[in-house]
Amino acid sequence: MANASDYLEKKVLDHVLANVAYTSPTTIYMALFDGDPTDAGTGGTEVTLTIDATGRKATSFGACTATTGISTIDADVDFGLADAGADVTHFAIYDAATAGNLLVFGALNGGSQTISTGNAVKFASGDLTVTLA
Repeated sequence: MANASDYLEKKVLDHVLANVAYTSPTTIYMALFDGDPTDAGTGGTEVTLTIDATGRKATSFGACTATTGISTIDADVDFGLADAGADVTHFAIYDAATAGNLLVFGALNGGSQTISTGNAVKFASGDLTVTLA
């Protein structure tokens, strides 16, 4: 299960309950963290640029399924071969390639992953799911 950021929670509640317009981002981006980014977006350290100097990767998800409430990445997210090593414990989805607003985040299954220089870092289509509860 992923966590929604405080930013996204407010946007959804305002949109659904107070009829305040919210325009979803045209493109969303995956980032990698060495700790929990937290709802406020103040935890962990983003290590995306350590692993890949080109930064966050554009990401897309399929529509949420009606029966499970799960949305899954619908294309590979490939960070290439790691430029440098880092420990990765969490992923995060942002509305911008740099800075921007944290939308959702979660821990990697299996806990911390140690990435060494030259390791391939890739999330295959269907391997990352987001559900809000």
